Amino acid sequence: ISYEITMGVSIVGILAIYGTLDLSEITRYQAGTFLGVLPNWGVFLNPIGFVIFFISMMAETKRAPFDLPESESELVAGYLTEYSGMKFLLYWLGEFAEIVVASAMVVLLFFGGWQLPYVDVTAISSDWGGILPSVFRDWNFQWAPLIGAAVFGAKTALFCVIQVVLRWTLPRFRYDQLMNFCWKIMLPVALANLVGTVILLLWGVYS
Repeated sequence: ISYEITMGVSIVGILAIYGTLDLSEITRYQAGTFLGVLPNWGVFLNPIGFVIFFISMMAETKRAPFDLPESESELVAGYLTEYSGMKFLLYWLGEFAEIVVASAMVVLLFFGGWQLPYVDVTAISSDWGGILPSVFRDWNFQWAPLIGAAVFGAKTALFCVIQVVLRWTLPRFRYDQLMNFCWKIMLPVALANLVGTVILLLWGVYS
């Protein structure tokens, strides 16, 4: 539950910027630019919130270096030692599905969802300016949903790969280090970031 608190605080900050809980509206909000140069993505609007959310997400999905509930050196009982075969597989399918869902949330909240930087995906015409074969123009094929789905899938896959890379790169924490890192570092930084975000909102920085 420790990292759920920091994750929730980081989400509150970014949702305060967007002013909505609708994920579709959040994605559409990220279609423009910030300060005229950067994509209007949450990672640029609230970078500290992104770092806190990503670390908390890895802890919640029990990926290394936060995988103490599943680490081989810590197991003496529980389903990981008592089940095998398909039952064991179903547990791990749920674990890896959690990684995909968490990566998708990172993309939706902080990396523009299905949006491409500096490109309005919804404005892409059905014939791409006449360069496609006539059969596509005759069908009036809508490319925007297909491109958006491909972009969203690629971003989500990238964050899944990042989690796998970090799993085999970082050493595992001890339990006391894990708790100290959350309560003494992550939570105070998350609260300070939330206060700073609210102050910037009142100053109209995000408007």
